[in-house]
Amino acid sequence: MLRFIQNNYKKILLIALIALFFIPQDVDINWKTVVTILLLGLVIFVWHNMRIPAEHQNGELGTCSVCGKIFYPNLKGIRKLFFKFFFPKEFTMVCPNCRKERAMCKKRFRKALRMRMKQGYLAREEETQLLSSLERCKLLQLIEDTSKDISFIHRMTGYKLGEFAAIPFTDVSLKEGEKLYFFVNTSLYQVRTRTHYEGQSSGMSFRIAKGVSYRIGEYRGKPIRQQYLNLEGNGTLYITNQRVIFNGVRNITYKWKDVIQVLSFPPDGISFSAENKVKFYLLKLHKKDPLIYRELLACCEGILGANIKN
Repeated sequence: MLRFIQNNYKKILLIALIALFFIPQDVDINWKTVVTILLLGLVIFVWHNMRIPAEHQNGELGTCSVCGKIFYPNLKGIRKLFFKFFFPKEFTMVCPNCRKERAMCKKRFRKALRMRMKQGYLAREEETQLLSSLERCKLLQLIEDTSKDISFIHRMTGYKLGEFAAIPFTDVSLKEGEKLYFFVNTSLYQVRTRTHYEGQSSGMSFRIAKGVSYRIGEYRGKPIRQQYLNLEGNGTLYITNQRVIFNGVRNITYKWKDVIQVLSFPPDGISFSAENKVKFYLLKLHKKDPLIYRELLACCEGILGANIKN
């Protein structure tokens, strides 16, 4: 349908103008429809005249910005201006072969990025190959667009390899030789116990006076204890190379040399089992962000694994 309109747009416009000329005067004309038809005809006219003919796709006047080969004619003047306005992506002067290679390179890069985001690990050799392919196809802008995901993969890879990047600025006081690796806003919960009694009573009631009665019997009840998580307050969780620090309404500290296990409670909970801690504390993120939660667990497990090896 579009090809038919494109090839016969002059005839269609001529028929429309003749029909408008011969319309009787007593007939109401919807001028919005007429203007819409004329604008559509103008767009088809520009589209027809500004496109590159198929026989010039492999011409000898244009130069590819990727490979440097000559592949289609240079557009000049008004035609160049209109073509650049209506087809900005095509005007980047990329030949068909490089365009296909760039599309495949983008597809491979995004697929590899999704897989490494799930795994949380990227080998240095694979990263070098991906970057070299992007540089060859001149797609370095793609690295800037995905810089957040790439930084996340780098940090996760460092946690697994035992390479931690220290954060220079912090609001918590650190000891000598202590380095901060991660911090996040969390809520502190503590396990508490509530008790209530359940049972039945038996006996007899005697009326002594109006509105006054006396009961003889017994009550048999069993104490029922239930545990629940009580919100103690909000604060910030700091992960260093020596300690786990919660700084808030209550200050709680775990030394990594005393931590036995890091307990995860998806989607946003974490706890630490230590030798010198009897009470159970649960820390939950303020915002349920899967990436931050994964990074927190990976950082804690990496530090714990490094301390166990040492």
